[in-house]
Amino acid sequence: MFEKPKVKLTERERQYQIALRENAAVLGKRFMVMFIISMVSVGLSVITILNAYVFSNPQIVFSFGAIDLVLSIAYVVMLFSIGKYNENFTHAGVAYILAQIASVVKSLILTQVGTLFSLMASALSIAYIIKLCTGMEDCFNQVDAYLAETWVSFKKAFLIITIASIACVLLVFVPILSFLAVIGALFCSIAAIVIAVWQFILLYRSSKTMTDFSKTTVE
Repeated sequence: MFEKPKVKLTERERQYQIALRENAAVLGKRFMVMFIISMVSVGLSVITILNAYVFSNPQIVFSFGAIDLVLSIAYVVMLFSIGKYNENFTHAGVAYILAQIASVVKSLILTQVGTLFSLMASALSIAYIIKLCTGMEDCFNQVDAYLAETWVSFKKAFLIITIASIACVLLVFVPILSFLAVIGALFCSIAAIVIAVWQFILLYRSSKTMTDFSKTTVE
């Protein structure tokens, strides 16, 4: 019946809200770049897999490998560039670089040392996702609480699928449970694809939400 009177912001609060929107404009653009890089990387991976089974053209592998390297560098640059808004993104960038290095070393070494680097790459990839999600949550707490909570849900789902996948790999070596472990691993693989698609959607939504918020006025 009666309109709730608007609370007038102090000058300090007003300047804070303006700065928040200026930061959101930058973050929105860089989240979109990260989304595009991620989508292109997936496209390259799909073509590389098709090449391995259909075309077997080594030139495609080399060319796409070089492009993927450039994209990975660009992605890390984006992470470090938004690190000044939240240090979790910087930590995510460091984990991402170390995970990529460990993956390269793993592919070059076929001994037990290679297995160690494989485990390191997996652990660092998990650390990257955790830090990325935490940074996103922090950024959206003051912009869109629902989206912040969605990033929390994504992180939990990612960790559950990762732990389940590791458990299935270990249970394969248990004779009684090996068959169930194989079925579980299949379901985890499907869930991992769903999680990857969810991450792309969240990145896109994050970019759009930040950009839209940056265009709102401060009263």
